[in-house]
Parts: sequence; C-alpha cells; structure tokens
Amino acid sequence: MGRSERNRKVDAALHNFDELVKACGPKRFFAKVASMKSVEERITFVSGTLALYKKKGCRDALIDLRLASNCMALDQRLKRILEGVGATVGNSVDKHYEEIERELIEKVAKPRGLSGGELGRILFQNYGDIMVRLLCP
Repeated sequence: MGRSERNRKVDAALHNFDELVKACGPKRFFAKVASMKSVEERITFVSGTLALYKKKGCRDALIDLRLASNCMALDQRLKRILEGVGATVGNSVDKHYEEIERELIEKVAKPRGLSGGELGRILFQNYGDIMVRLLCP
C-alpha cells in the first residue's frame, strides 16, 4: 500500500472518528441511522457522513448491524459469478449497482425465500465452490 493510499485511509478514519464523536458515540450514530424510514435513506446518510463508505461498504455495514436486509454488497466476487453464468457485467457494477442489486433480489433471492443480504452472504461464503462448478462443470 503506497503512502498516498495509507494517508487517504488514515484521513478517512480520522474523519469517521470525528463524526462518531459529534454524534456522541457509535451507538447514538447508528441509533440515528436506525430511526430512518428506508434503507435508501440509511445508505445515503452513511455514505454522505462517513468517508470511504460507498455503495458496497454502506450495505455491508448496515447488513452486519441488522439495519438493512434487502440489499446486497456487490463486489468483484459477485461480478465473477454473474459473468460465470452468462451475465454481461463488464465494468458497469458501480454504474448500474442499484439495478443489478434489484434484479438479484427480485429474481434470485425472493423466489428462494431469501433477503438480499442473505443471498449476498451465501454467495460470498461459497464463492470458491461456486467458481469451481462454473469453471469445471
């Protein structure tokens, strides 16, 4: 990791610490997040307040804290799985994040009785086995 990347992460950590202090601690910060009515509102607030928390990071944190369930933290592993089953994803995950997320939840998770968060965790935890089966049918 280069010096500028390290500085960026240190700056983000300091910014995030300051935000949590301003909120009177992480419990109050996330209580405020929990009071928001929609997952979209929570994602927008967290990503707008905490540095380096973007689409994936916000969803990961909210799913882990049980403040969201019907969303997915899309990463390169999921992109490879999608491409392995014939989906054309290319470099468009960030550009079409919400659309990909919605399609996976509506067409894969819900019909199987899963939330988006549950599907994401299943795919993440079984990534190696899934890729072996996709590459060596």
